[in-house]
Amino acid sequence: MMVYKLTAHAGILHASIARKEWSYHISRDLKLIRKRGVILTGIVSDGATGITRAVTEVFGAIPHQICLAHMHRSLISCLGIHPKEPETQALRAFADEVWDLKTRAQLKAWNKQLKGWVKNNQNYLLAYHTDETGRWWYAHTRVRKAVRILKTIPKRSFVFLGRNSMPRTTNELEGIFSNLTVKWLMHRGLSQRKWPSFLLWFLYFRSLKSKPRTITKKLNLPTRS
Repeated sequence: MMVYKLTAHAGILHASIARKEWSYHISRDLKLIRKRGVILTGIVSDGATGITRAVTEVFGAIPHQICLAHMHRSLISCLGIHPKEPETQALRAFADEVWDLKTRAQLKAWNKQLKGWVKNNQNYLLAYHTDETGRWWYAHTRVRKAVRILKTIPKRSFVFLGRNSMPRTTNELEGIFSNLTVKWLMHRGLSQRKWPSFLLWFLYFRSLKSKPRTITKKLNLPTRS
C-alpha cells in the first residue's frame, strides 16, 4: 500500500493499493496529488528505486530526502548489532553518528573521517577468497555494502539540512500504522481479496479522527460487503 501525507498534517493526502512499488503506479499517484493543486516543496521517502524514478518523472529536481532511519537500518543489517572486528566496529560508529549531525560543517567533518577510514582500510575491503577452480569473491561483502551506503548518505539523507520544514525520516508517516498489527490480527481470517478493502478502511478510520470532512474525498473507499 502506498500512503502519502503532508508533514505536520494529521490527515492522509492519498492512498492506493499496489503489489509492488512500481514507478508507473507511484507516478500516477503523484500526478493525482499534483492535479489537486497540492504544492510540494520537497519529498521524504524510503528511497526505493520505483519511488525515486516516479518523483523525478513527476517533479523533476525537487529536493528528495531519503529517510535516515531506513538508511541506518540498512547499515545495521550489514554490520550487525554487536560487530566483533575492529574495522566493523568503526563503521558501526560512523553509522550511529549520523543521528548527531545537525549542521553542514558536522556532516563535512564526518564525511572526511569516513573517507580517511576507507583509504586506511583498503586491504581489508579488497580482501578476497578463492577456490580450486579459480573463482574468487570478496571476503567482506556486507562491510563493502555498508561502505557504499555510508558514502551515499551525505547527498541522499541530509537534504533536510537548511530546510526547516523537511523531516529527516518517514517516522511521522509510519506512525500511522503503529496499531495496524493489532487490527490485522483481529481480522486474520479475511480472504486475500479483501485485504485491500481492510487496509483502505483502516486508513479511513485512522484519518477520520483528524479530518473527517476531507478524507472521504481523498480515499477511494470500497463498499461494504
